[in-house]
Amino acid sequence: MKLVPYFSRPPLSRFIELIWAVKGTTNYTREKVLPNGAIELIINLGSHHKVVNKVDERKFEVYRESWIAGMQEDYILIEALQESDLIGIRFRPGGAYPFFGFPVSEITNRVIESDLILGTLMCELRERLLETEGLDQRIRMIEDFLLKRIDPATEDPLITYALREIRNNDGQRSIRELSREVGLSNKQLISRFRKVAGVSPKLLSRIFRFQSVISCVKNQKRVCWTEVAQQCNYYDQAHMIREFHLFSDSNPSHYIQHRDDDENHIVVE
Repeated sequence: MKLVPYFSRPPLSRFIELIWAVKGTTNYTREKVLPNGAIELIINLGSHHKVVNKVDERKFEVYRESWIAGMQEDYILIEALQESDLIGIRFRPGGAYPFFGFPVSEITNRVIESDLILGTLMCELRERLLETEGLDQRIRMIEDFLLKRIDPATEDPLITYALREIRNNDGQRSIRELSREVGLSNKQLISRFRKVAGVSPKLLSRIFRFQSVISCVKNQKRVCWTEVAQQCNYYDQAHMIREFHLFSDSNPSHYIQHRDDDENHIVVE
């Protein structure tokens, strides 16, 4: 079961990193989804899914039709009850704010049913998707829906600039430098950044650097972690391993052995 990506054209590409689809079954049921610096809107066309409590795995929440995964500060544990048939919209950092129209920090570290925010809109879209055959047609339907919802006028240009600088510089820009460049105090920048992106600039920088490790070892089975740590701008290998454990509750070698085809998932059972 592989993730099939679709990359939208402008103007949607300013806000949407990709639209993805997953369909099929696996020989495992639970996996960790690692933090990727994105907010995702997921439409379920198949069986129900669970988000499992990491402290007490006997507890869980069931998600049925569509849900929103806010910005996550570490991994979430998910479980497919049967087969998967999902379509997801992965927003760029800051790209969800013009779609939802409220501070996205309110949904950080949360996974919530979409009707709590979007009312019947997602229910109606899902019904139309179920009546439509062919992924290409479904993607076009989703893009039309997004184009009608996204309001570019709500963009915060200063935060858009800060987000771009953080991403383009592998998280190496300091908050002090960015504050000076955009003409805001550190406190103002962090507050506005959380509103638009869901987390602080410093935490998003760390997530981007963590994700650079994931990208660096893609399709590799034997890895020199010292070289990866250096390439991804960690102080040393120990620093990289600590950060990897904080975000995934796993170590890099375990990740290599248990990642799935999505690369951002670790198979649990």
